[in-house]
Parts: sequence; structure tokens; C-alpha cells
Amino acid sequence: MAPTSHELAVQVLDSYESTIDGDIPENEKYEHSEMVLYRATILEESGKVEEALACLDKVSENVVDKLSLLAQRANLYLKKGDKKAAEETYR
Repeated sequence: MAPTSHELAVQVLDSYESTIDGDIPENEKYEHSEMVLYRATILEESGKVEEALACLDKVSENVVDKLSLLAQRANLYLKKGDKKAAEETYR
């Protein structure tokens, strides 16, 4: 069975990630941060909510836009039906 467009997108992002050696240059941190948030969005859109949450947990310290990180995490918890975790995300 051929991979879906979501699976292909994640593969491309993973391939790019594997080319990065060590630290992200300071002038590229924001763009890299957006890319890892986008990876979680792709996982969410493909119905992989748990995997998207795990992705955010893994990359959270490298995310520059902390508000977007919190909003995305809270939205994922809501999709799981976990209103308490979504609420606590913002505390």
C-alpha cells in the first residue's frame, strides 16, 4: 500500500531532521522550531493524536514559540477528550 500524503510529509521532515548535525544555528532556531511544530500538526491531521503529543513532548525545549506549543498541546488533549489536561496545559 502506498504511503499517504501525511506519511510522506512526515518522512520528508524526518529526512531533513536527520541531516542536521548537532546544534541548530541561532539564526535558524525559529524556522526549525516551526518545522517541528508542523510535524506535530501533520501527525494530528492524520489522526495520530498520541504520536503528535509525544512529538511535542520530545521537542518542547527546542520550540521558540512557547505559546503555540501550549495551544497545540491543549488542542490535542481536547481531541483526546481530556479537558482537564487541556486546561492544565495553560497553568
